[in-house]
Amino acid sequence: MTSTDMPSGNLLAAARHAAGLTQAELAHAAGIDSSTLSRMETAGTKPVCGKTENLVRILEALRAAGVELLMDGLRLVQRGKPPR
Repeated sequence: MTSTDMPSGNLLAAARHAAGLTQAELAHAAGIDSSTLSRMETAGTKPVCGKTENLVRILEALRAAGVELLMDGLRLVQRGKPPR
């Protein structure tokens, strides 16, 4: 992913809130340290920085929680059903 492909910190935080997860819960589900997630979210309107592997883990954990993060927003999905 290039920096222009990375979601903003605000979008990442909004996705977490939509999933109903705390930073600690999402970090645990993603297998990363909560300070890493916190640092990513504090990017605000800028693209998050960090390891692509960590972002992929976060996106997978959000998807498992029913939230799909898109570059232009969020999509809530029902668990176990493919998105429309």
